[in-house]
Amino acid sequence: MEMLNILSEDLNKIANLLKDHVSSNNDVFIKFHYDADGISSFLMLNNSLKAFIRNKGFASKIFYSPNKKPFYDVSDLIKDLSNIKRLNNPLILIVDFGMQKSFEAYKILNSFGLKIILIDHHLFDKIEFNKNLDLFEIALNPFMKNLELNISAGALCYEIANKIYYKNENLLYNLISLVGDKCEEGREFSFYNKGHNLDYLKDLALAFDYIAFNSSFNQELFISLTQNKLFLDNLLSAIHKEIISKIKEIKFLEYNLFEDHIVLFTKLDNLSYGFPPPHKLIGIFNSIIKALIEQREEKFESLFIEHFSLGNPEFHNAIINAKSAIVIGQLNNSYTIRIYNSRVTLQDIIEKLNAEGGGHKQAGSLRLKGDVNLIDSIKKVIEEKRFIS
Repeated sequence: MEMLNILSEDLNKIANLLKDHVSSNNDVFIKFHYDADGISSFLMLNNSLKAFIRNKGFASKIFYSPNKKPFYDVSDLIKDLSNIKRLNNPLILIVDFGMQKSFEAYKILNSFGLKIILIDHHLFDKIEFNKNLDLFEIALNPFMKNLELNISAGALCYEIANKIYYKNENLLYNLISLVGDKCEEGREFSFYNKGHNLDYLKDLALAFDYIAFNSSFNQELFISLTQNKLFLDNLLSAIHKEIISKIKEIKFLEYNLFEDHIVLFTKLDNLSYGFPPPHKLIGIFNSIIKALIEQREEKFESLFIEHFSLGNPEFHNAIINAKSAIVIGQLNNSYTIRIYNSRVTLQDIIEKLNAEGGGHKQAGSLRLKGDVNLIDSIKKVIEEKRFIS
């Protein structure tokens, strides 16, 4: 795959840095985003590093700290710092965090003489990042190489982990990371998936996210999900009931048709509690809209149509006749956005609105500055970019 050729030097460098570091009986501290992608990334790196250390007879230890926020700020670092300082010359491995809001934390780590490896896959401000590039021993992000990839942090960690010490179970974690970050339709997922059932992978990713939302990190729980089908099935039954309940609580869903786009908007101010959190709920809505447009079945599809078609029989037809979709959820003064099959990207919308935000090309969040009409601005971006024919 092209990605592996272009990134091979960086992937090899990170694997060799980690092997050299533990070969001197130094420790490793892994900070990872506490979602399906970040958890899977950690499990792969931890598996391979521990196997390498055990096989070579080294005394190095692997420590870790998950983070629910999608960035690593100073308040998070202060909670970790006392543990980090107890370690033996730790190498800091930062996995699956957006690169923009964490520079102050990285500067503090540098002030203690600690070396940082960054592994990420989110879009970022290249000008701002280049100003801070010296903070890292190495930073790996496909966008630094101008690669347009539908890839997870876990896929990058899978390649690195296998270069350290190959473990069979890492492939499943890699696939969970890709599905958890909605990368299942990219050529990268097809490259890695040689027979795993997609629905099973989606179930695992959903269960990973549910446990992460509701509990502190216990890696045995996540490993059990991949080995105990009855545990997974019973947990999914409970998760589905919570999702259904949350969908039924939404009383307002507005839609607009702009050319071949359908733009859906809902308010989530009273739904910030419980699972799924607002950004996951909008992701579920986006998957349903996508399935309806593609005329295939998706979980919760019937409930969605039945619930939101009340008093509006044209709602279903409006969706299935569209070619592209933008789904928006408002929580106070911030917005979660998911985009399907459109030339419009999240960055296009952010730039048009002069808003603060980020994430991926087709998924992320933004916060408006001043009195701006979000829907009107999106309409203008669609008109400027046009839809995919």
